[in-house]
Amino acid sequence: MSSTVADPHTDRAFFGHPRGLANLFGVEMWERFSYYGMLASLTLYL
Repeated sequence: MSSTVADPHTDRAFFGHPRGLANLFGVEMWERFSYYGMLASLTLYL
């Protein structure tokens, strides 16, 4: 029986999670940043 354990030096996971999760986190972070930035701009405008 063979095991398929990834080498830690070549593993491309993000803290044990898939790389797409880091991308999703980044997109959501910038979406929240732009939302609150626009909210602040509109509040100052009014």
